[in-house]
Amino acid sequence: MDCRLIYVSEMEEMFNIRDGVTTIGREVDNDIQLLKANVSRHHARMTNLPNVCQVEDLRSANGTFVNGDKITAISLRHNDEIRFGDEVFRFETIGSVGSDEATVRSRDYSDKTQKETVKIQQCAPETKIMQPVINFAPLRPKKK
Repeated sequence: MDCRLIYVSEMEEMFNIRDGVTTIGREVDNDIQLLKANVSRHHARMTNLPNVCQVEDLRSANGTFVNGDKITAISLRHNDEIRFGDEVFRFETIGSVGSDEATVRSRDYSDKTQKETVKIQQCAPETKIMQPVINFAPLRPKKK
């Protein structure tokens, strides 16, 4: 089945789902690596067969949800919302009845789908930068 995941949590980014098994999690050996604290090391597995694509939770700590329902395994349909921990994706089948081909053609996916492993990193929290100290005297040796 010709399908993909659209990452919608922070920005729209597209990942093609290849035939066979695609793994999702925090560890480097996953096909889609999500470097987020709420994603398990081996969170979920997607199986792409000729007529159906399925997602299976791999006993993750924060669960896998499809359209808001916690799942262990389920077959996916066009426009299903999948959540791994707190990270939200939209599942799309290319050329399916009801898919918005105008939207599909207007997106620029460039070379993002050609990478074997995709890493999505968590942004560092904002830190306050200390202001420089003004009007201080340089250190001088004491006179005896």
